[in-house]
Amino acid sequence: MAASWLYDYHLGARAIEVRFLGVFKMYEIEYADIEEVRLVPAREALRPKITTLGMGNRIGRIVEIKKRTGVVRSILVTPKDPESFVRLVSGMIPGRDLGRL
Repeated sequence: MAASWLYDYHLGARAIEVRFLGVFKMYEIEYADIEEVRLVPAREALRPKITTLGMGNRIGRIVEIKKRTGVVRSILVTPKDPESFVRLVSGMIPGRDLGRL
C-alpha cells in the first residue's frame, strides 16, 4: 500500500510506540497497561466503539490492543507482520501466561 510508511510500530523495552514517518512518536502503549492483544476480523474493525482509536495504514490483518486503563481502551493497528507482532507483544505483557497462547 502506498501509505504504509506513514505509521509504524516500534516495540521498545517498556512500551509500544506508534511513530509517524518512522521518527515522530505519536502514541505510546505501555506493556503493563495491555490487557490483551489479538488479531481481529476486518468486519469487527469496521464497527469501532467510541473508545477505539485507529492507528493503521495497511490493508490486511488488523491487530487490536486492549488497554486496562484510560478513555481509549482499544487501539487498532496494522503492523507489517501481524502474527509476529501479536506473539511478540503477548510475550512482553507482565504476568502473561505464555503457555495459554
